[in-house]
Amino acid sequence: HIHAIDRKIALDDFAESENIDLDAVLDALEALFHHGKRMDITYFTEIAIGKEVIMEVRKSQPNGKFSMQFLEQERGDVYNEEELRLLQYILMQ
Repeated sequence: HIHAIDRKIALDDFAESENIDLDAVLDALEALFHHGKRMDITYFTEIAIGKEVIMEVRKSQPNGKFSMQFLEQERGDVYNEEELRLLQYILMQ
């Protein structure tokens, strides 16, 4: 997965080419994150979700701290679970 990110391959395209779900790719990213490895996926999230949305969500987080519960309440009706997980990954960094 790391090589695909280094080459800036869209995560959904990578998942499709590997015949795995995007959820599995996100699980791997989250596991890397929790082990201290940070991956820059803004090239993908800015296209998939939008740079403006990311900035807006970042500003709207209470006390500037990430909260998945807040994100689900505020954006859960607009974005699907995978998009929320992408936002979560970006906002936790």
